[in-house]
Amino acid sequence: MTKFGELTAEQRLDVLESKDAIRDLVSGYALGWDRHDVNLLLSVFHEDAEYLMPGLFGDFRGADEIRRVYDQVVVAIPETWHFTTNLLLKVDGDRATGISEVNMHGTEASGRPIILAATYLDEFQRRAGRWAISRRMVETHYVTGLLQGWGLTKESKFPKN
Repeated sequence: MTKFGELTAEQRLDVLESKDAIRDLVSGYALGWDRHDVNLLLSVFHEDAEYLMPGLFGDFRGADEIRRVYDQVVVAIPETWHFTTNLLLKVDGDRATGISEVNMHGTEASGRPIILAATYLDEFQRRAGRWAISRRMVETHYVTGLLQGWGLTKESKFPKN
C-alpha cells in the first residue's frame, strides 16, 4: 500500500473524501437501527453484502436476508442505542477496511435492559462511485442484562437533598 505522503494531491483528496463517506456509512448503520429506519440501514450495504454475526443471529448475505434479520431483531430488541467508537480506516483505491468498537444499550421486548460490546470488522467497496459495506463481521465480546433497569428516566424526579 502506498504511503499517504507519496500520493498526489488529487489522490490524497480522494482518500480523505472516501474516509468521510465511509464514516457516514458507519454512522448511518447505527442510526438505521436506533431510529428503526430500515431504508437507511439497507443503504449502507451493497446489495450482495455479507453481514456476519456468529453467536448472535447468524450470517446473512444480500439485502433480502439483511432485511429479514432486521425485522426479527427490532421485534426482539425494539429499543437500541449504538455507540460506535475508535474507527480506524485504511483506503486503497476502490476498497477499504475498517475496524471499530461498539457498545449497544438496548431494551428487549420483555422490558429487560441489555448491554452489548462488540468489534466491527468491515470491508467497503466503491462501486460506480458509491461507497458501501461489502462485508461486516460483528465479533461479540459480551451481551448482558441489567438487574436494576436503566435507573432514572426523563419522567423520574431527581432526589432533593
